[in-house]
Formats: sequence, C-alpha cells, structure tokens
Amino acid sequence: SQDARHMGKLGTDAIDQIHIVGRVVGTFSFLGSISIICCYIAFPALRKLAFTLVLFMSIADVMAAVGDFLAPDGTRCSTCLAQAYLNSIFDLSSVLWTSCITHCLYRAIRHRDAEVYKYQTRYHAFSWG
Repeated sequence: SQDARHMGKLGTDAIDQIHIVGRVVGTFSFLGSISIICCYIAFPALRKLAFTLVLFMSIADVMAAVGDFLAPDGTRCSTCLAQAYLNSIFDLSSVLWTSCITHCLYRAIRHRDAEVYKYQTRYHAFSWG
C-alpha cells in the first residue's frame, strides 16, 4: 500500500525531534552518572566492591552520553564515526558491567563468597573488552 511506502521516510522535523530527545535523555544519563561518580569520590565509606562496580558502569554511561551529545550533521564523517564508536563501545560496556554486578551479587548471596573482589580483574577484561 501507499502508506507502507511512506512510513520509512522521516521528514527533517521528525529527525530533528529524534535528535533533541536523544540529547535530553543523554543529558539526564550524563548528570545521573556524574552524580554517582561524585558520591564515590566524596564519600570514602562507599568505596566497597559493589559500589566500585557501579562506578565503572557509571563511567561507561558518561562516555555513552558524550556520544549522545554528538549530533551527526550529515557532512562530517568523523563526527558520525566518533558517535558510533562511543555509543557502540560504551553502551555495550554498561550492559556488561550490569552483568558483572549481577555475578558479584550472585556469588556473594548464593555462594556466600566473601572474596568476590578476586573477580575484579576479570570484570574489567569482560566489560572493557
């Protein structure tokens, strides 16, 4: 049908709105992650393994949010490549840090492993690649 052919085509207004929403969401993500990083720095009592893992996930989220701030304008390939790199690497890294946090909690609760810190090097290798 004719409607199905036009659904894949977005006008410039729709594309601009998508970029605005991406920047707004990126801003909230950036601010939330920065607040977690600041709390980690300001409160030494929080520097336990679990919160350290959250810190690394927040660092990945900050870098992914930086990618959200970059707006491809269609003329500069380097900006588009930088955005693609930042979003691909750091969005995936954030998900992988979530998996590491899950593993840490599983080992600590299910197996009563008091030495879960021994996995920290593996977590970095797994999450950063």
